[in-house]
Amino acid sequence: MPKTSSDLLDEVLDVLDDLATKDDRERVAELRQRVDARSLRVLVAGEAKRGKSTLVNQMIGRDVLPTGVTPVTAVVTTVRRAEADEHIEVTFQDGRVARHDLAELADFVSERGNPLNERGVRTVEVLVRSDLLDRFDVELVDTPGTGSVFEYNTVAAEEALASLDAAIFVVTADPPIAAAERDLLARTSALSVRTFVVLNKADQLDEAGLGEAEAFTAQVVAEATGLDARLFPCSARKGRSDGGYARFAEAMERYLGERAEADLVIALCGHAARLAAAMLDAAVLTERSLHLSASSSAERVTLFRDRLQAITARQRDIDDRCWAAERRMRRELDTSAARTAVTSGKGAG
Repeated sequence: MPKTSSDLLDEVLDVLDDLATKDDRERVAELRQRVDARSLRVLVAGEAKRGKSTLVNQMIGRDVLPTGVTPVTAVVTTVRRAEADEHIEVTFQDGRVARHDLAELADFVSERGNPLNERGVRTVEVLVRSDLLDRFDVELVDTPGTGSVFEYNTVAAEEALASLDAAIFVVTADPPIAAAERDLLARTSALSVRTFVVLNKADQLDEAGLGEAEAFTAQVVAEATGLDARLFPCSARKGRSDGGYARFAEAMERYLGERAEADLVIALCGHAARLAAAMLDAAVLTERSLHLSASSSAERVTLFRDRLQAITARQRDIDDRCWAAERRMRRELDTSAARTAVTSGKGAG
């Protein structure tokens, strides 16, 4: 029986687990959970006050995340489907996890409820029911805005980039995209298998001004990503009553229905490959530090050299398996598309 893309990913993780240190094994375990969950992690990124939380609320069709005039989101907040009752799960920096009512969300994730993150919150998961989350295997990750007066917000947002699969990057028509946003977009798109760019607050400009803003943003996006990315000028606060937002919502739902499964495999392969590369880098640094330490025994140096050689030898194998998993998923999609086309042709006849 031919191996599935999931089988190939499991083999990659088995290889990494064999070579991992204790800390690395925790990362491998987290990645294995991602493989089992089969849920695409879509990061909503951008500078402060671009309308990220408002956009997420519109996507799930409910005002769940707190919004406001000043920078609001202080903690990385993941919105996913509730299998039973709605609630939030708060993970603290000391490792504690606590369950709270949905109504308490702002007390943990907002600057007003949790100023300077005095509660020591690491992340918050919001488990709710919505049409989008019920129909698709997707998690929406609202990040603190970068570039605000709260420096730790930028740090939290940067750390969240490592976990993304796909991304929605939010900029505004006025003020236009800035250099810092361009650099953040470049880093985001380099990690993301698919990046949507939302040009929010389009209703604040007249037709001529919006056209100018759209052309300028498209040029900056192309330079930052190397892609001719499609922009979605819209007003997120107006929701589906705004034609631009309606087009974005339709495009996003079409993507989740047609491409999310394949892109998830590609993203997980990328996570596995980056983890292997990080392990290799760590092994190289450890070996060098041992050579520099006069107190290090020859046995310890030999032990780490052996581990380094093992990881180096398996790096190509890991890369090959990752690409094999991706190719397998593409073949599965091509076969499915061909069958759909044949079925449609028969129906037409």
